[in-house]
Amino acid sequence: MRQPILMGYRPSYPSWRAQDIQVLHAAHSLSELGHPVTLLANRTDPKINGKAVLKSYGLLDTEHLDFRLSPSTHLGISGLWFRQSTIQWWMRHKGTVIVRDLNRFKQLQAWLPNKQRIIIEAHQLPSIQASDLGLNPSSLFQIEQKMLQHAWGLIANCGGVMDLWLSQHPNHCPTHRMVIHNGTAPSRLLTSQKTENIIRCLGSLRPEKGLQKLLPVLKESPLPIEFVGASPDEMAAFGNLPAHITVRPPVPYPEVPKLLATATGLLLPLENNRFGRSLTSPLKLWDYMATDRPILAPNLPSIREIQSQTNRHMLYYEPDEPIDLLAHLETPFPKREKPFLRSWSKRARELSGFLSR
Repeated sequence: MRQPILMGYRPSYPSWRAQDIQVLHAAHSLSELGHPVTLLANRTDPKINGKAVLKSYGLLDTEHLDFRLSPSTHLGISGLWFRQSTIQWWMRHKGTVIVRDLNRFKQLQAWLPNKQRIIIEAHQLPSIQASDLGLNPSSLFQIEQKMLQHAWGLIANCGGVMDLWLSQHPNHCPTHRMVIHNGTAPSRLLTSQKTENIIRCLGSLRPEKGLQKLLPVLKESPLPIEFVGASPDEMAAFGNLPAHITVRPPVPYPEVPKLLATATGLLLPLENNRFGRSLTSPLKLWDYMATDRPILAPNLPSIREIQSQTNRHMLYYEPDEPIDLLAHLETPFPKREKPFLRSWSKRARELSGFLSR
């Protein structure tokens, strides 16, 4: 029997947030490989259960997945339940804890026995993120070093994140390290003979994605543009838009592939900042690549890294001066591209191999 795994996150369900999608698929795929996996989560619906959440993602309950939702939607009660359940797992098992929230587990580890193998899963470096925001990073830096002292391994979602950890903590990073990119579900591999005359962009519209620089160009687009997945505040922040640009709220996860597969092209916005250049493996890009639709992507090292590993063709634009994006929009698009599927199962096999070292 493989060693038990605790997914040291605190996601919320039901949810269509990228991190929540990634965590649930990661846990489910590991459990399908025979790892006894425990995933504890907040609930946003008082009536839903774990099986219903899995079904909403197109997933089946598995023998080795212990997926538990908090008994309450109240965040305070949920926090107490999460802490108690984590302690119970910690005392009953000896296995691996995959941690993303370093501060939470630093507090627990201060008074729990040192019996678990800790793996840090990094999608950013908190101290650098704070520094980039003009905040004092010293306390976060100390938390990172403290957790690294206890960590058996370090995995990162892309090469830039790993490089940043190694540069900031050169003498503390564990010897067991691996870059493991995101993925998508095989059901997302979808092509369509029907094509709507529209460019679609999936996901939130947060300012750091550089949309303000793209908007002047998109306002000149000869093709309709549709943003799918904006929050009410994000939609309001856009203000008045020309008739050919529409913004709509998130759609259920299973409905996304059809929207992508029927678009003329798919737009990926990212700003030329530290996050865009180095610290992202966009979940929506893996969904994009599972279609045969042309992808309009920023010419950034993070995206070039993914392209080099997948050989999926992309139409690049310069995020700082995206006038070449307009040139792409004014040129007839290729009718078909070759889809690329990186499944969650493949990602789980990479992670399982890492755990067996």
